[in-house]
Amino acid sequence: MRSARLQTRRKLIATFGTAAVVGLAGCADNGETSGDDQTDEEQASTGAETAVEAFISAQKEFDQEAVQAVIHPESPFSYPGADGDFPHEDELTINDITEISTETYLSEAEGIDDETLSDEVAETESDWDGRIEQIGATDYAFVRASTTADGEDDQTYYYTVEDDSEWFLF
Repeated sequence: MRSARLQTRRKLIATFGTAAVVGLAGCADNGETSGDDQTDEEQASTGAETAVEAFISAQKEFDQEAVQAVIHPESPFSYPGADGDFPHEDELTINDITEISTETYLSEAEGIDDETLSDEVAETESDWDGRIEQIGATDYAFVRASTTADGEDDQTYYYTVEDDSEWFLF
């Protein structure tokens, strides 16, 4: 009796083990993208996006210290919440945070038209290369964030820099 039970148990374990391996094989990365045409790397947040998300989340929690922690110490810009004065009263929702190209930033945020865009891109990239070299940073990125604050939709553009493998608002 015991021998029959062990054989049945082993057969059951072998069957479930095979099913689990076959099931997991379907989850393995085969290099193809999901239905939204993005690779796993593209779907993962960039360091720049993560810094902006941390900043907005700190604002959401009215956390002045956390807001200040994500702003680069050499940033010449003033950011809402860094001084304890938060721009929203109650509700703040993050709808989307996306790292964008210099071209997209200039056309959307600065309203640069296609006629002068390539010249502006070259000038902007040269300016930012100089800025990051001056402060000892290693990279920069532009990030667009869409939020809803107190029932009103907003789209904000952020400058971010990578310094010592960490991303900050600049």
